[in-house]
Amino acid sequence: MMTSGSVRADGRLAIWQARVDRHRQSGKSVKVFCQNEGISEASFYLWRKKIGADFMAPVRSSGFVAVGEPPVADFGAVGELRIEIAGMVITIRGR
Repeated sequence: MMTSGSVRADGRLAIWQARVDRHRQSGKSVKVFCQNEGISEASFYLWRKKIGADFMAPVRSSGFVAVGEPPVADFGAVGELRIEIAGMVITIRGR
């Protein structure tokens, strides 16, 4: 049987888990994030440690974008592909 205290504690735990996840995904410093959330840094660090997320580093974007494979060239339609690199010429002719 759950007591009202444990229900309240579970609710606070869920709130702080969500908050720590939002911080992780935000890429913001703890200071800026806490200011935006209206919470103290001390509370944030305490709860982050309580839920075992102290090892989590913020998620940062690498700046790279996934690119798929380029379409296959239809040389029959183009007729010829000519590549010039450093004084060399490569010519590929279609059928």
